[in-house]
Amino acid sequence: MVSETTLLSRLREIIFDSESGSSEIAIGVLKLLSKEAEPTTYQHEVKLLETMINIALERPSLILPVNLLTTIRDALQIAPRSKARLKDLTERLLEIYSESLSNAVSKAVERIRGMRRIFTLSYSSQVFRVLLSLKDVSVIVNAGWPLFDGLLMAKRLRSIGINVNVYPDAALAEAVEVSDVVLIGCDAVLRDGSLVNRSGTFLVSKVAEDKKPVISIVDVFKLDHIGAWRPEFTTYLQGDFELRYRLFEATPPALISEYVSEIGALKPLTFVHEAEKRIKEIVKRLAE
Repeated sequence: MVSETTLLSRLREIIFDSESGSSEIAIGVLKLLSKEAEPTTYQHEVKLLETMINIALERPSLILPVNLLTTIRDALQIAPRSKARLKDLTERLLEIYSESLSNAVSKAVERIRGMRRIFTLSYSSQVFRVLLSLKDVSVIVNAGWPLFDGLLMAKRLRSIGINVNVYPDAALAEAVEVSDVVLIGCDAVLRDGSLVNRSGTFLVSKVAEDKKPVISIVDVFKLDHIGAWRPEFTTYLQGDFELRYRLFEATPPALISEYVSEIGALKPLTFVHEAEKRIKEIVKRLAE
């Protein structure tokens, strides 16, 4: 076990990791708590969770850690005191969340099977798992300047034997045109059904509008059901110019064909409705 100060410091490091995706960050948060959260009094655990939630809210562009921590807190508050233990609840939620991610991948594989040329944007661990399961596809990505996260995805796919074609960002329209489907990750889903994902998602979805299906692989915990999401800005130095832009952007639901999650392939607003119900069910399940 580690001290509370060290625990909170590690939590902040995981949440502010600029290289990992939101699902990877979420798993990191749950693993940290399941291993390092030291059993203590009920009142102290509630207070500790509130502190953790406030740390997660310092990066509101990634709603997933906030949702998972508030789910544990809500379950802790309604569970019988004899069963209300932070460590136990976290371990159970880690199992549930890991299963949700795997089921979302399986549903996405079923949904896009038969589509041979798949465009994807940036790097998403969930999209990577889907493509790994399909294997016999051609993947199209754009380079993703200035972070070059598209190149990262391309290198990882090529390393496992998947055919990859990389297009420059300026040829984004051509890259989408030669694809059968746009498959993208997700950092959050807003209450109006908007998709929050890596900058460039709106442009990709606009190019694909009425021509190619735009499918995002998500999970119910990415729904911003507490209304905490805010955009995140980043800066990049190019020579003596400072470039400032939104790292994650919201794309309206009209441009998203489907969200594919552990509960199936659904239209954006239907997903919002069903995800809200599922989160409430999970809180009750944890508290039993």
